[in-house]
Amino acid sequence: MSDRRGPLGKLADEVREHSSVPVYETAEGLPADAIRWSGEGVHEFLNLASRLGVPLVYLHESVVAADDQDPTYADHRGETSFVVVGFFLGGEFHALAKIAEWMPVETGTEDDAEEGTSSFLSRLDDATKTFREKKVELMAEFVKALEARPDPIDPSEASVDQALRVFLAQKLSTPSYTFLSPIHRDGSELDQLVRSVSRTIAGRMLAEERRKVEPLIGDCVWWARQGGIRTLSKSDVEAFLLEKDVAVSREGQRYLWTKAKLAIKTGRPA
Repeated sequence: MSDRRGPLGKLADEVREHSSVPVYETAEGLPADAIRWSGEGVHEFLNLASRLGVPLVYLHESVVAADDQDPTYADHRGETSFVVVGFFLGGEFHALAKIAEWMPVETGTEDDAEEGTSSFLSRLDDATKTFREKKVELMAEFVKALEARPDPIDPSEASVDQALRVFLAQKLSTPSYTFLSPIHRDGSELDQLVRSVSRTIAGRMLAEERRKVEPLIGDCVWWARQGGIRTLSKSDVEAFLLEKDVAVSREGQRYLWTKAKLAIKTGRPA
């Protein structure tokens, strides 16, 4: 099949068959704000994606329709006109584009591509440096923002990590560069730093949540015994907290349920 689609069709098939990173095919072409990589080696580009630990490689293949009436493509109907391979890193889309020699398009020079890549890496380094230098300050601001939320965030590492990435995308953006999405889990130094901070904050939040719940255990046991409840359910705990007008996270509810349920079952005081 790739023979009919020409050299770039064969290249697209090789990406599908040999990429060590899962390939996601997309109808979207090259984003206008993508970081353009230069060079001839698609396989080297894929190896780079693998070393960086990105979760997905995106593939776009554009094929001239068999019934295309544009005379420019009269001799190339059914052939692949261009292929884009890319991945997300640090909130940016990095792409290597291969365009058929017969395609009448304007492209940037390799110097443009290398300059864009260098510029991106410099911005990512700047964001990493800023986070490292202001880590304590930003952590305190982040925790304060979490405490101001109307609904408590679950103090699990996954929940804290996602919230922190959204928070940092705003705080680390500058007038010259804006993170368009949460900080990516891409194996970069910034990603590793965010993971470490998330674990620290989640651990502290979990300990604080348990300290908050401890005084409620005895009240929950008494409430359950007054209601003739012998086997405490999670919905019972939710009802108890509703009556007490106390808001705790899912982890807090689970901890309260586990401790109160054990006290009721063993007959021991909470």
